[in-house]
Amino acid sequence: MTMKNGNFQKDGYFSFETAGIRFSAVFSELSASDTEAFRVCAVTDGNICAGAEKTMFEAGEKDVLLLPPKTVLRISENEENAVALSLFCKRAEKESSEDLFPMFSEFFGAVETMLLKDAGEIARLVIKGFRISEEKEKGFGIRLETLVMQIAFELYDELSAVTTRLNEISEKAISERTKTPQLRDCFIDRYIRENFRTDITLEDLSARTGVSERQLNRIFEKNYGTTFYRYLTRLRIEEAKRLLSKRPKPSVESVAYAVGYSTYTGFHNAFKKETGMLPGEYRRRRN
Repeated sequence: MTMKNGNFQKDGYFSFETAGIRFSAVFSELSASDTEAFRVCAVTDGNICAGAEKTMFEAGEKDVLLLPPKTVLRISENEENAVALSLFCKRAEKESSEDLFPMFSEFFGAVETMLLKDAGEIARLVIKGFRISEEKEKGFGIRLETLVMQIAFELYDELSAVTTRLNEISEKAISERTKTPQLRDCFIDRYIRENFRTDITLEDLSARTGVSERQLNRIFEKNYGTTFYRYLTRLRIEEAKRLLSKRPKPSVESVAYAVGYSTYTGFHNAFKKETGMLPGEYRRRRN
């Protein structure tokens, strides 16, 4: 596989062609602004809390956050601790005997906003690319092109493996999860605790478990003495209380997004109903 060198543009993007694909890419600090590019984000230190629309993720140093084009990113914590590879992929102007464009274009077009846990090699390559682009030592252009190709192939392999595993276990998983009431209830509790920061619904949980929504409501009343949505609110508010007590202080609005609320008003009302006070008042009392 050979690469045809491209040029650096004023906005920092560099372009090159290989295997029937024309890549345009730039390594930069992670920004909340939307972009037409596909973004591969990595954490350089500690963790960040970021996501899009109604879905937030807490990403650590070995995790990778994938953002499809036109994603409006929200970052509620530690924006300065993350970098990103922004990437465009289109067919090369010149034909190639090795044409990988159909494979990659379909792949990038299908990816949704997601967090890849323990994708350490991809994260390492993204951070390395950012540092090389900052230092601009002799020959850095070729090194960046090589890194972009490495990242693209690592991503393809990682997501292909994830898809294969999911396909293999999907049918078996539902029956295993609900084989006994104990296993079913453990899975329900684990699933909601792992996903309460997202736009989770009773319908989602029903699909995951193969248990009807009506039966799930009975399970929640029996095990928690409340409804699914009341229990979900309780988890979100407990996490919000933890975040509001942190230093440096995150904004109340960022906390709302971080715990799964799509609007500040919804969070404001839920917090007051659950605790009897406003989020700002709770933080003042804690600090």
